[in-house]
Amino acid sequence: MRLTLVRVTIAAGMAAGFLLSPRLWHTDRHYPAVPVWAGLPDVPAVGGYFVFGVMLALLALVAVLPRARWPVLAFVVVAAGWSLWDQTRWQPWFYQYLAMLAAVGVSRGDGALNACRLVVAATYFWSGVQKLNVSFATDVHPWLMAPLFRLLPDGLAGWAEGQGWAVAGIEAGLGVALLVPRLRVVAVPGVLVVHATLLFCLGPTGHDWNSVVWPWNLALAVLVILLFADTRAVTARHILWPPGSPFARLLLLLFGVMPALCFVGWWDPYLSAALYSGNVPQARVTLSDAAAAALPAEVREKHLYDSDLDLFGWAIDELNVPGYPSRRVFRGVARRLGGSPEVTLTTLDRPDWRSGERAEIEEQLADGG
Repeated sequence: MRLTLVRVTIAAGMAAGFLLSPRLWHTDRHYPAVPVWAGLPDVPAVGGYFVFGVMLALLALVAVLPRARWPVLAFVVVAAGWSLWDQTRWQPWFYQYLAMLAAVGVSRGDGALNACRLVVAATYFWSGVQKLNVSFATDVHPWLMAPLFRLLPDGLAGWAEGQGWAVAGIEAGLGVALLVPRLRVVAVPGVLVVHATLLFCLGPTGHDWNSVVWPWNLALAVLVILLFADTRAVTARHILWPPGSPFARLLLLLFGVMPALCFVGWWDPYLSAALYSGNVPQARVTLSDAAAAALPAEVREKHLYDSDLDLFGWAIDELNVPGYPSRRVFRGVARRLGGSPEVTLTTLDRPDWRSGERAEIEEQLADGG
């Protein structure tokens, strides 16, 4: 029963994310797609709608056929394949859900549950570690929690605004505590408080912002209860190194080890739980007059300021997700701004964790170059 509920929760969370970001998964849109390989064929609009419908149908089958593995594996193959046509689809929630569904599809019983436990615990740990920087502490944390701080007395609100470093450390600690049976009695309620707070601050009661992560927060809260509540017999070793499970070793590599490489630029921030961390690269795109004129009118009116194009705002507005924060993807988007004799891309690297200073890399990109 526990595995069935986990499976249904993941499928429902993924479906909600899809329905709240439909244009991300279609090809009929203005925001440029950046495939992993330029040689992938263009997919017409009808093909994008078809794939989107197939993925939703497979998720429904995952939920209503709790013993069948084929819809799980079929969804993983289709969704992973479709994500190759646009790296912006590699959002943290999609990556996490996909890994857990793959675990459910290739493993059974406790093996599948422990693989999901690993993914969830590692996500909290690295999410906290990613936030251990001055940009999160002084910028992201005060903004993110502002709806809550407004309810507090001035003195307490001022103190809470300055606790960004502590918040980051607590989140990382919760990820570790979920692995320790005796600490789960504290860790599970702690995680639920985190998600309730985020839903209050990001939802309609607060910023009313980035709605695609609302169901993710809700799904994670449910998953933490299903995966970690009343599990005193499940040890850290069961989760980190279950016997006879090669796929669990792969998940340990992807979610437990590879995020460390993000700090030296060898692994993507969004594959390292860096959402809302203040620890991702940014980009500024400056267009020539001809390049600006080639933009759709609604994009020019909403997101072009003088000659600078706001990629982040454009992605949020059209796709309901942030643009993928990677220099190679920034370059891919800039190159695909059609009709451009000249585009200047300025990439602002991840901030220094102590000073918040960012190195800038400027390059000029010809259309399609």
